[in-house]
Amino acid sequence: MAGDLYTRNKYYAYLKHRSFRQSRNEAYTLTWEQWDGVWSHQLWEQRGRGLDNVQMYRIDPSQPWDVNNIEILSRRTRGCKVKYDE
Repeated sequence: MAGDLYTRNKYYAYLKHRSFRQSRNEAYTLTWEQWDGVWSHQLWEQRGRGLDNVQMYRIDPSQPWDVNNIEILSRRTRGCKVKYDE
């Protein structure tokens, strides 16, 4: 993908996310445009694996990765909603 380094890194993260979910046989319908729209610059800077960093989760894990079935939450916030990580 042509463009600046920020966009290329973000696009590469999208490709990895999509590939990993598909390898786990999870239905995945998010397009690059949808994924990019969900990850605002501010959220993108907060992403990570720490307790207060944000990650993308499915609202209903039995449903596909779809623009209507995702949310971005901190791991701490998500921990209050569910008792375990999938």
